Amino acid sequence: MSAYEIITKKVIEAIENEAVLPWRRPWKKYGTGHTFPVNLVSGKEYQGVNVFLLSMQGFESPYWVTYKQAAKLGGWAKKGEKGTPILYWSVFEAKDVNGEKEKRAFVKFSYVFNAEQCENLPVPQQPDQSSQMPVMSEIERCERIIDGYKGGPVIVEREPQAYYSPRLDKVNMPVKSSFTKLEEFFSTLFHELGHSTGHPSRLDRKGISDKAMFGSDTYSKEELIAELTASFLCAEAGIENETFKNSVAYLQGWLKALKGNSRLLIEAASQAQKSADLILNRKKESKGSES
Repeated sequence: MSAYEIITKKVIEAIENEAVLPWRRPWKKYGTGHTFPVNLVSGKEYQGVNVFLLSMQGFESPYWVTYKQAAKLGGWAKKGEKGTPILYWSVFEAKDVNGEKEKRAFVKFSYVFNAEQCENLPVPQQPDQSSQMPVMSEIERCERIIDGYKGGPVIVEREPQAYYSPRLDKVNMPVKSSFTKLEEFFSTLFHELGHSTGHPSRLDRKGISDKAMFGSDTYSKEELIAELTASFLCAEAGIENETFKNSVAYLQGWLKALKGNSRLLIEAASQAQKSADLILNRKKESKGSES
């Protein structure tokens, strides 16, 4: 199997199991300082589909290392422990048809181990959780995410449906009181904001900048990007467990498409990462390695 097929198969298996969702974060952000899985050596958080692959393993520690990284730190993977595959881009120089040098990249996969699967690793000591309690509620963090979206679309609560209009650059939401939980309101809003990042003035994503036909591959990919963007933002705000059932139902509806296109999930996750980073006003370095 190709790297795309191996990774997609892993996530599909998680989605099919209703008790596990790829972006549920088992550790407490406020004890580690990290929302997403992080490489112990580089200190960088993993991105794109790797977030889902590592988060769904269920370890309480957010720290991961390759076999070689563990050895350099004087540690090792425990006997019988299996690594988790992740994707990374390998860049190399080649010559084009005119003989000119150019850089090319291709996707590969590697294996990493969680700190809990290893011994003798210098894992950072976690501060006392009681002194690291969040000063904001989850709803306040949701509101801060929305307020921090620089140059975002207009948001109104009028019509009894949720949608994003690229022409008007506007998100319409049903009134908050029509939702059974505020977390569901914000999860839905995050989905629509995910669509808004594709506007020509932002990421200029096909499917938003060029209107896609309902049911087309482009339409399907855009919907998946928006939902994965929402998953990143829900995790950032700490409401992912409250919106768990809705997210499971939504993604299970995409299983047929995911099984038919091994590149869909990985490409959508990459675009969703860019989308979430734009909303969160973050700039991240591109990664060409396991870390």
